[in-house]
Amino acid sequence: MKNRKILYGYQIVHGAYQVLEQEAKIVKHMFRQYQEGASYQQLADSFNQEGVCYSRDAPEWNKNKVKRLLENEKYVGTDIYPPIISEGLFREVQTIIAEKANNQKVKNDDIKPLMKFLRCEECGQPLVRAGGSKAAIYLQCCSCNAAVWMPRTELIAAV
Repeated sequence: MKNRKILYGYQIVHGAYQVLEQEAKIVKHMFRQYQEGASYQQLADSFNQEGVCYSRDAPEWNKNKVKRLLENEKYVGTDIYPPIISEGLFREVQTIIAEKANNQKVKNDDIKPLMKFLRCEECGQPLVRAGGSKAAIYLQCCSCNAAVWMPRTELIAAV
């Protein structure tokens, strides 16, 4: 995948960065939608469905591109970048990002202390977390590779 050479929302005119209004509207929309509760993936999917092109070389949006854009402080303006969004909106989005990250860590940590008790029903060896989501955990045996997909609440109740 090729990277954009110029930050999304900007263009260079006569050696200086200027706001590219069409992309700046997308940037503003992205910050507002995230502020209202949209996820990185929902934003990426929405832009792809609407045909919003990220760049000529890599037109598709993904959650990583959205995340990098939302975390880039240059959008509030610097010496060389004119502002597209307000400092207040940027700070509010950063707070939401941090809160979501902290909540995710807490949710993931509720399983960690239980891992030492989890054993494979097939061979009795330890199970390790191999994936999952907020709702369910995917566990795999260290020895025989048996796999278990279990709702998080069921796993906590069982242990």
